[in-house]
Amino acid sequence: MLDRAPGKWMADLTDDLVVADHVAALRR
Repeated sequence: MLDRAPGKWMADLTDDLVVADHVAALRR
């Protein structure tokens, strides 16, 4: 996985963090 697409999991993780941040903001 890492040697085929080294940045994909980082992009997915970043997207997950952005979504989680939006959800947290909506729940405040």
